This record gives sequence, structure tokens and C-alpha cells, in this order.
Amino acid sequence: MSQELETQDKADSVSNCGSYDYDAESYHGDYDYDANEEYEMPEESHPSYTQLRVSVGLLLKGERYTIVRKLGWGSYSIVWLAWDKKEARFVSIKILSTEGTGCIPEERGQELDHVRKIIKTLQEDPSSHGPHIVRCFDTFQHKAADGNEHLCIVMEPLSYSLDDLRIRFPGRMLPLASAKRFAKHILIALHHLHQDAQIVYGDLKPNNVLLRSPDIDRIIAQEMVRRPPVINVINGTPAPPGAITYKSQPLPPLGRDVKSEKDFDGCDAVLVDFGHGTSQRIDDHIDEENIQSTCFRAPEVVLGHPWSTAADIWSFACTIFEIATGGVLFEVSMGGQHPETGECWDADEHHLGSMVEVTGTTIPLEMKAKSRHWHESLDEQGNFLHFVSCGVASTLEECTRLYNEDMPTEDLLDFNRFLLRCFELRPDHRPTAAELLQDSWLNGDV
Repeated sequence: MSQELETQDKADSVSNCGSYDYDAESYHGDYDYDANEEYEMPEESHPSYTQLRVSVGLLLKGERYTIVRKLGWGSYSIVWLAWDKKEARFVSIKILSTEGTGCIPEERGQELDHVRKIIKTLQEDPSSHGPHIVRCFDTFQHKAADGNEHLCIVMEPLSYSLDDLRIRFPGRMLPLASAKRFAKHILIALHHLHQDAQIVYGDLKPNNVLLRSPDIDRIIAQEMVRRPPVINVINGTPAPPGAITYKSQPLPPLGRDVKSEKDFDGCDAVLVDFGHGTSQRIDDHIDEENIQSTCFRAPEVVLGHPWSTAADIWSFACTIFEIATGGVLFEVSMGGQHPETGECWDADEHHLGSMVEVTGTTIPLEMKAKSRHWHESLDEQGNFLHFVSCGVASTLEECTRLYNEDMPTEDLLDFNRFLLRCFELRPDHRPTAAELLQDSWLNGDV
């Protein structure tokens, strides 16, 4: 799912560490999956840019796949649970919108390439497939009644995302032991992508890490009886014409409501969605834009500097901070304003300023020569043109304590030490996934 800029008031726009307005009790126990879900409507300016209208029972690829339930949705696709008649198994099918399908030749073409490589690997040598990478089985095009084409990607059915999971706990944060365990899974996945597959993932965030349940077929069968497909009705009003009418009903990890770590014990974290994945040799620096969601964007990407696999390590650290504390370390901002002079700065300068404060360092001058956007935020000596700190919390320790005030000091210091290794501003000095897997922070119960 894409991150979008949201207008904030002046007080929020000058703070490094944002805050959530929520009632912790309401997120403990059985979560209302669709309290904030919007209808997927055709865009007024592009009426043909629509999601495929799907009904339970729809047959795809001849009569091979039968749609049985809606699992979730994003900006360019909807994910459905389906029965695979040929293989006699449940699968999930990611059906791209017409816009998402149209972007394949240009912007998202490499996603299809990566998916096809995964399919080929699973067919030829399943043992070489990364254990924490989603398993893909098939791709095909579906032509809708209106003549539009929709790309369909068939995958294993998975459970909650880490974002879905954490909001079921008080403070919207996972217990630290679980955060460590999933951190290790993500690093194993990144090591496979970087070292073996030669891929920069490019969009790591809690929404793109899902849980693989050990007994998924039993859970699906139970859920189909316990929670049958539901038509989406808001305030007693049925969905308007042109909308996808079913509510998203993700699969609980072990077939029961999540109230403690025991309710997802034995589940593995799995990377999904290769829409921003880029195939490159490790020693080839990549110089493209529009990777990574804003909150998870590495400094080299913000600066327009060449980037490579190290950008994933930065996003990884942002992800772990979020699931372990419930807070967003580098919140989306429209910029900031000096409280006394009224001088303003833009979103990128604010983002870079927050990075400097969190890490306690400065933007390295050695990056200037190759950074296309350097002079939009920094002068020749590396000083900010406008940014000044106005946040209630600046350092990583302060931000951690702001969100997770009950974390024991020893745990907090070790947690911050681990993250600061990842938050090295110089991408060529950032540790690799393999090096991080050896860190003492992960040597506990993971």
C-alpha cells in the first residue's frame, strides 16, 4: 500500500516523532478489520482505472480458480482467497487493477519478472527458495466484461501483516521477543534477495511482511464457517455502484483472535509484493527515484544519491522500530516552520533533519558530489539551509521512550544500539543483512 502525504498542523509538522491518537483497549482482542476501509472506486479522471468487479463464486482461468473470500486490498490490487481445482488447494490471488496492470511494462514490469523467477525456482528446486519469501505458483491475464485486462498473480494464502498484528496489542506494539523473531526472519529474507537473487527489495514496511501459518488449510476451513464472506455496508448504506462490495477478511494466524504471543506462535514472517524490486548486481549502484514509502526512505534516496541494497537495511530498521514501539520514527511531513522567524523548509529537508537528530551525526560531505538534491536542503559545508529542531523528542533514545515508556533501560539501550547500526547515514558503511544476523540483539529467544 502506498504512503501518501497528509496535511498536518504546525505543531505536528515540526516534530520528529509523531504520535497516534488511539484507545489502546480498542486494539486488544478481536479487531474490526474494516473500520477504516474505503471503497475501491473508479477514479473520476480515469474511469477505466478500476479494480476487477469480483463476486464470490467467480471462476478464473477457465474453471481452475474459484473465488471464495476477500482477504485485503491496496492501491493497485485486491487479494482474494480462491480454491485451485487443479491442485486441490487454497491459494490467494492478487488481482491488479487496470492501472496496475497497465504499469507492468513500465514501472512494475520487474515484479512480474521476480514472480516468474520464484515460480520457476519452486518448480525446479524448491529447496533454493528463500524460506521467508512468498511462494508464487502462477500468473495469468483475465479479461473483464468491459474488455479491460487484469494481471492475476497466484500465491500461497498468508495471514495478517505485521501492521495488522501489532495493532491488536496495547500501544500498537509487539512484545520485544516477537519483534526480534520477526526481525531475524526479515533479515534472512533480505540476505536471500541481496546475495542469492541479486534483488533490491525497495519497499520494506510492516504492511509488506505477512505471517505464514503452519496449518493454513485447517484455518481457512474453520474461518469459512466462522466468518463467511461479508458484504460491505457502512452506516446501513450498501456500497455504491462501481465499488468492490466485499469486506476484507484476513486469516487469523492460528485460527483464533490474537490476544497474546501464543496466538501466532510458530508463524513465520514472509516478504510479499515485489512491485519496487530491482534486479541489479550488488556492485552496481542504482540511481532511480520513487522507491520506498516515505517514512521508510533511506537518506541516499532522499538526496538523489546512488542507492543499492543498503537502502533495504534502512527501511528494515524503520520497520522494526515501528513494530517494537508502535510509533513511526520518521513521520510523513509537509515540512516545518521556525517558531520565531517563521522561516519554512520542505518535506525532504525536514526528513533529513530528523535523520541527523535521531542518529546524532551529520549528512556526510562525501555524498555531496553524487547527490542530485543536495543543494535543495544543504549548503556546501553540509549545514541545513533552513531546518531547526522543534520536536519534543529528537534522539533515537528519546523517540523510543516516547512510544514505549515501559521498555526496560537495558533492553532500550541494546535495541537502540542495534538500530543505530542500520541507521548509518553512509550507505557503504551500513551493515549487510548477513552481518546483522550475527548481532547480539538477535541472540536471545528468536
